[in-house]
Amino acid sequence: MTIRAYALGFLALGLGACGGSSSGGVDPQTPIHQAQGLGDVSFGKVLSAVAGHDPAIKPEFVSHTVHSRCRMPRASSGSHMAYVYSYGGGFKSPMAHAYKKAHEGSVEYHQRTDVIVTETEVPVYLVLESYNAVLWNIQLAPGAQLEGVGVLSYEGGAVSGVPEGVDVGFLAFRGVENKRCFERGGMMTPTDIRVERAAANNYTATASDRQNWDAEYRAAKTWRNRWVPQTFGARFDVEIFPDGSDDYDAVLVGPVPTAPIAPTAITKVHVPDHVHVAWGNRDEVLAEFDAIAREELEDLMN
Repeated sequence: MTIRAYALGFLALGLGACGGSSSGGVDPQTPIHQAQGLGDVSFGKVLSAVAGHDPAIKPEFVSHTVHSRCRMPRASSGSHMAYVYSYGGGFKSPMAHAYKKAHEGSVEYHQRTDVIVTETEVPVYLVLESYNAVLWNIQLAPGAQLEGVGVLSYEGGAVSGVPEGVDVGFLAFRGVENKRCFERGGMMTPTDIRVERAAANNYTATASDRQNWDAEYRAAKTWRNRWVPQTFGARFDVEIFPDGSDDYDAVLVGPVPTAPIAPTAITKVHVPDHVHVAWGNRDEVLAEFDAIAREELEDLMN
């Protein structure tokens, strides 16, 4: 088998089930998620418009070293610490990544989740965590200040909309030395949410399940109450999780604005340095990763 055939065969498997097509505009009634207990608010009340992606307009990629000692930007004592978790993101996007060497792992498209920051009283520090690859698209309201961004993911998270001069840090579990940063006791998901997710998969949680999940959550919370201030310099002021089994397309950090804010386009995307990234439609992504795979396979064979 030729190098080209090997690479394309692998990439076809990795991308076969993915849709990297441009996403359309967003329905104004699409819900934006808030912290637990606050309910949802519609896109139309927060953003004046939300454009779809154009695969032909490629943003600049900014690569960041993933430090082995879990180093992240430090928050100041007066900042507003916001933690957001999404399992797999919301909207489709034209961005894809391949783990380390393009022929050694699957290729995955990033789902986009918009993070709309309307808190203007104090600077905001965002900690954005996901399991699948998510492109976190930050939208700042006039007067909102971003102090820092920490992106946590299993493999290859990314973030856009970060103003110049704001520090960005990455932690990952797969393929980097700092995976020990994720060695924690138990799952950081409330039991009620796990019960709802189980029900969505036709499983009825038992009393024993609830007891075990409560114990896992307490252990994880104890671990995180120690780890978060050690890593970021402060504790979280607000935490945003999906409700039940449903993920979300966007989250709101701060109050609902008095008038919708104008969104900004994606022009620069920050990524960790242990993954290859590409932007475009399916054929363009295949071609870009094929070129990387051919070059790396040739290096291995020489």
